[in-house]
Amino acid sequence: MSKPAADHARRNSGYQEAAWQLSSTGPMKSGRHARNDIQAAWGVDTYIVLIYFRFMPKTNTTQYALLGLLMYQPLTGYEIKKSIDSSIAFFWQESYGHIYPMLHRLEEERLVVSSREETDGRPARKRYTITEAGQSAFRAWMSQPVEPLRFRHELLLKVFFSARPGAPSMNAILEEEEERMRQLLATYEQIRLHLTETDHGPAMKRDSVCWLLTLDLGIRFARETLAWCSEARTQLCRD
Repeated sequence: MSKPAADHARRNSGYQEAAWQLSSTGPMKSGRHARNDIQAAWGVDTYIVLIYFRFMPKTNTTQYALLGLLMYQPLTGYEIKKSIDSSIAFFWQESYGHIYPMLHRLEEERLVVSSREETDGRPARKRYTITEAGQSAFRAWMSQPVEPLRFRHELLLKVFFSARPGAPSMNAILEEEEERMRQLLATYEQIRLHLTETDHGPAMKRDSVCWLLTLDLGIRFARETLAWCSEARTQLCRD
């Protein structure tokens, strides 16, 4: 692992260790003294970072989504967003508010470098290129176990509580979900048709297989959700 990538991993590890100490300080009456000790040892700015690590997921996967896209070719922030919207957005969404701050952070950590491009009559833009350290960090992340899925589904939450007194019928909501799944399936099928009919060349053959695998799970999920909605409406009407 290169030195920048190693420094990146070491810094995150150190912050998380200190954040663990912060979360293990006992009751609130003694926690204030423990927090003061950490602030004195690490500094106020670092203490703020520790708060972030305590209450946020251990891994900020946004950085690896961006590095993964940059593994294909150098991109601007705008091009990264467009690439996300046309590829991984069906299972991994990112906003401009996440992309640009993360690109700035990655550049500070020397995982990417940028070059300014002048355009006629338009503001200059930055094009980002992944460094060797960035490639090492990306590959290290790819080899790590996947974090458990934190599943949140508003439709299931409403169905779960739908028998409570005064709750409205779920029939209309389930019908809306069925229609949304039909539209999603139609979109997925168009994407699959495009991927299977496009000649990606020998260099991208394995990539196209991986893309189709992620698409296949989306299609299966939409089909199963569609079938479940129909069955749910039948059971709720019967009861």
